[in-house]
Amino acid sequence: MGKCYDLLNENKKFIFLYILFIAILTIEFHFANHVKSVEFEVVSFILIAILSIFFIIYYSRNKDSLAKVGFMFILVYGLIFIFITPPFAIPDEAVHLYRVETILQGHLVPLKTELGYPFVTHINPLLNYLLPTFKAANPGIGPLLTNNTQAFAPISSHPINYTLPKITTTPFYSYIFSAVGVYIAMLLDLGAIWVVWISRIVNLIIYSAAVYIAIKKAPVYKMPLLVVATTPLIFTVMPSSNYDSFIFAFFIIAMAYFIYMIKNTVENKDLFIFLLCCLLIGLIKPQYSIICLLVFFIPKENFKFSKPRTKLLIAVIVLFIIGYFILKVMNMTTQARYGVSLSSNVSMEGQLQYLLHHPFVIWAIIKRSIFFIYDYIIVNNFYFHDYWVREFSGIALYNELYFVFFMFMSIFYPIKIKFSKYKRLLLFLFMVVFYLGIFFSIYMAWNPVGYPGLYGVQARYFVPLFALVPLVISYPVMKLKDMDSYIITGILIFMAGMLMLVITHFY
Repeated sequence: MGKCYDLLNENKKFIFLYILFIAILTIEFHFANHVKSVEFEVVSFILIAILSIFFIIYYSRNKDSLAKVGFMFILVYGLIFIFITPPFAIPDEAVHLYRVETILQGHLVPLKTELGYPFVTHINPLLNYLLPTFKAANPGIGPLLTNNTQAFAPISSHPINYTLPKITTTPFYSYIFSAVGVYIAMLLDLGAIWVVWISRIVNLIIYSAAVYIAIKKAPVYKMPLLVVATTPLIFTVMPSSNYDSFIFAFFIIAMAYFIYMIKNTVENKDLFIFLLCCLLIGLIKPQYSIICLLVFFIPKENFKFSKPRTKLLIAVIVLFIIGYFILKVMNMTTQARYGVSLSSNVSMEGQLQYLLHHPFVIWAIIKRSIFFIYDYIIVNNFYFHDYWVREFSGIALYNELYFVFFMFMSIFYPIKIKFSKYKRLLLFLFMVVFYLGIFFSIYMAWNPVGYPGLYGVQARYFVPLFALVPLVISYPVMKLKDMDSYIITGILIFMAGMLMLVITHFY
């Protein structure tokens, strides 16, 4: 008992900080979200607080094992998030699960007919019941699941021949971990809800392992990597069937190898793994292919071979050519990914011609991208699918506090990587090109020709940029004692805060 008291007393300032901020966030969520079960909210608050205090103490005993700490954080909080978050609440989760089902039926590339994409689905009864009921009554996810007998009935009892007008056509490997989860649920003949849950669990385990590997590999920059790995935009999508879970897992690994090569002599295997990660995620989201250009920020003296810049340029060009031909052979263009057709007046060629004849639209897109940072990343990012976020209030305070926390870490945390002002400027310009490139690629591939707005851009598309922010703006003039412990406490506040946001909104 005395030892327990000593541990609590040793970490009292971090525990106080956690309780203060999680209480502020919960109160904000409570009054904004019309809580349906105050008792459940109170019990959840207490249990999550106990868990977070345990992890504050756990970190204080394992400061030299950040990879293990990060693995535990993501796995435990992720598991809670999986079971309290409604099915299909995570963006596009239903259509991603549909694609997984087509892959398990042998269609690595979706089979398209004149009517659309035919396949057999086992989750449709769950989807058809949950969404209309929630939209109509918004009674909370608990009653929805308990009243839906089909959600827990054996999968074999309700297969449906189904045809989708549109479906994702990204490379099949982006769903390999989701497919393992769905296959387990089908093998055990569980209910449709378990198709969702087990698929999420497998992706969560893989992502947690990827973060563990990344933090282990990085010689420095470990804490910023953990902060990025647990940012709310990732935390709410990595335990899901969305292929973004795959993308972020391999992106975190790629960043770790990038940091390793900055600080050490570059081995061929390290360079190969970095470029392979870039290729894997670039084939899923071609906009992310630009990440491979980070190799040019590695000091040239770190390479064993002569003329590294020239040889890296050749390697990157070859990588782009390989990616292009893979997409071409498999007929996976950005435009085709969700079955967007010319019937919607969507045409990359037509859009390009329109921009060439109306250059003022380019400036309009740039202006919109500037305002997007504040409107959709800092303040109004809802994290969940539109049909689940009616009256989803209270999120602005959460987002604003997280922005302050992230910027504090980015500026004042000692990253132990010395980039010259010139290199920082180049990296900033790289980020600007990356940022604008996403907007223009979405505009070209998703928006009808001449459309005055900008449809289809979501805040999570910009997560890779978060990992680069400290490299550009780090200026650790403030030497705060126990800086790492404060950062860990911040991570726990916002992971627990997301759990309380889900609880106060859906229950």
